[in-house]
Amino acid sequence: MAETVPKRGEIYSVDFGKMTTAEIGKVRPALIIQNNLGNQYSPTTIVAAIHEVDETKELPVCVLIKKGVGGLTKDSVIDVGHLLTIDKKRLGEKWGEIPPQIQQEVDKALKVSLDLRERKQHDY
Repeated sequence: MAETVPKRGEIYSVDFGKMTTAEIGKVRPALIIQNNLGNQYSPTTIVAAIHEVDETKELPVCVLIKKGVGGLTKDSVIDVGHLLTIDKKRLGEKWGEIPPQIQQEVDKALKVSLDLRERKQHDY
């Protein structure tokens, strides 16, 4: 069987395994975050968990995604506060992909989550 080569912005089922108190767990959809070159050559990829809408939808590291977008069956949240590097063998079924405007929102949320802002040299 050929290895799955995901693309950035696609949504797949991923088995996150058992969860602890603050971790995302179980099989759920996830957004591919890693760049396409990395996805082509690496045995791993980086994903963001997607979960049901809850109070986290207000967090700047979460992006609301409506039912039907990317193949999702209910309103959901892309949570870039829960990033995980996984073996691509853990990718299940492809659900779909997000449109460019949602990818831009995800990119903004990633900048917040990872503190990727412009800095002056003395800020480090």
